[in-house]
Amino acid sequence: MTEGLLIYLSETQVESLATDLAAYPHFRSWVTDLGSPALLRLLQKEWGTALREAGAPLQFAPAAGPAFFAPFGWTATEVRGAISTARELNRLPPLLRILSRLPGSGTFHPRRPWSGACLLTRGAGPSYP
Repeated sequence: MTEGLLIYLSETQVESLATDLAAYPHFRSWVTDLGSPALLRLLQKEWGTALREAGAPLQFAPAAGPAFFAPFGWTATEVRGAISTARELNRLPPLLRILSRLPGSGTFHPRRPWSGACLLTRGAGPSYP
């Protein structure tokens, strides 16, 4: 599980991590959180300067979303958007509850702020678009 880690790594570092994990047959699945490039831009506006000054800049939010991991041997077999999951659990404030019902609000799109959890599995299986 790499929750909260990948966003602080460069794309090259994430590629290396994905490759390293895939090299060990006993790693059959991997759970991580992921954000869209649009969310990364929002977070960098809000906290970017302070995090850079602390030596922990936000960097990783692949435009390909969960499909980024496919070339390294990982298939996104389950992807859950944070907002849609919070809606299902009745944990959203009223305005977000309304927005979460818009078509496509729970799916990854690089130009929309999105975050979610991904179950990555080695080998074949359903893939996230």
